[in-house]
Amino acid sequence: MRFVLGVLVLTGSFCSAGLGSTLYGVGRSLGVENLYTVDQSTGAVTLIGPTGGASTSDLASDTRPGSFRLWGTDQGKLISINPATGAGSVVGTFNTPPGNPISTLSFDSITAKMYGTDGLNRVFLIDPQSANVTLIATNSTTVAHNSLGFDNNGNQYTVDALGDPRDLYRVNTATGAFEFVAHTNIPTGVGGIPFIDLATRPEDGVTFGMLNGSIFEDLYTVDLSNGNAVKVGSNRTNQQIFGLAFSPAVPEPTSLCILATVATLFAATRRARYCRNPCSACSA
Repeated sequence: MRFVLGVLVLTGSFCSAGLGSTLYGVGRSLGVENLYTVDQSTGAVTLIGPTGGASTSDLASDTRPGSFRLWGTDQGKLISINPATGAGSVVGTFNTPPGNPISTLSFDSITAKMYGTDGLNRVFLIDPQSANVTLIATNSTTVAHNSLGFDNNGNQYTVDALGDPRDLYRVNTATGAFEFVAHTNIPTGVGGIPFIDLATRPEDGVTFGMLNGSIFEDLYTVDLSNGNAVKVGSNRTNQQIFGLAFSPAVPEPTSLCILATVATLFAATRRARYCRNPCSACSA
């Protein structure tokens, strides 16, 4: 009996534990490019390790549980980043037309396609296995953006990094067009601080973005339907974050609890079957 109670206590503790995906950030501290985890409740960052890159910027991830990968851009190259250590390895060099190198990345976990943009607002389809790019379109828009990300429904978005107001756009994956969605309420009177990246949490569709300052980063949630932004918290350190991306969603706690409870009851039934007669082993 004490055995069953002990297992049930452990099961209850496990079921009450918070579960969720991990938000990663890539950035720079004292001249070193690093991978961090970003607290989704406070905005605080925790160092994982250096990427080994010279100028790692932006992140994208494949949030499908069976094929999780994390990528970044680094001086015209696509790099794959180890989420456990932060170490980056070069996938390939972007074969972009002359001009600005690709600076933003996004990955659609529905179609398994990667996209990117450069400073001239050119939109590219990217092969994540080789970094080979295909030009989709060159936009005439003057939107200055450092963010690119998909929601969980296969829609791609960006936010005007320095605009007043900071407008939210949908980026058409077929035509490359920037389609206006809404004005956001992300603060603009902060000394030209850019808004960087968008990352959508896979388990519930909440989208995060960040204001990037030299001595602070403010983490926001952004409603992609109307542009409403809510400040989550701040990272008041010298780590400048340039890209955000999520890990896959973990199994729902309810599902895990059901499995744990079934296993507990099964173990208790087997134990009772062999404990019909008093013995020292069964009384434990």
